[in-house]
Amino acid sequence: MGIVLLFLFLSHEKTLDVRFTEEPPMIDGIIEEMWLQADSANNFVQRRPYERNAPTEKTVVYVLQDNENLYFAFRCYAQKHKPTACFTRDEDYVRVSIDPFGSKTTGYYFLVFASGLFWDGWVFDDGRTLDDSWEGVWYRAVGVYDDRLEFEMR
Repeated sequence: MGIVLLFLFLSHEKTLDVRFTEEPPMIDGIIEEMWLQADSANNFVQRRPYERNAPTEKTVVYVLQDNENLYFAFRCYAQKHKPTACFTRDEDYVRVSIDPFGSKTTGYYFLVFASGLFWDGWVFDDGRTLDDSWEGVWYRAVGVYDDRLEFEMR
């Protein structure tokens, strides 16, 4: 069992209990029932357009692990506006930053857009600088629905 801290751009830390799974989730953009065994977080604050305000839509994040991998699932509801999965700057996305060194200033980031495009790299300088020259080996999938987006990562 492990612990994950979600750092949300100067908001309060959120702690999740990372539960172990014998059977890894299929990374296909469909959040199956097996994700319900995971601890989840859903009390986020928004970053844009109004930093630290209550979100206009609900997001739920699930985290699991097995002997070799971390797994993340995001269910991003879109009740007020249809999900944006297009190649523009307004496209919806999720980002995970992992700090394996415990420094709280340096780590890796994994970003997935609703269209399926992705970026990864280093994050450093206390989260202010991204370096996309690092090429990680990871898997991701996105499900686009009328009322939500579902992202999965391994």
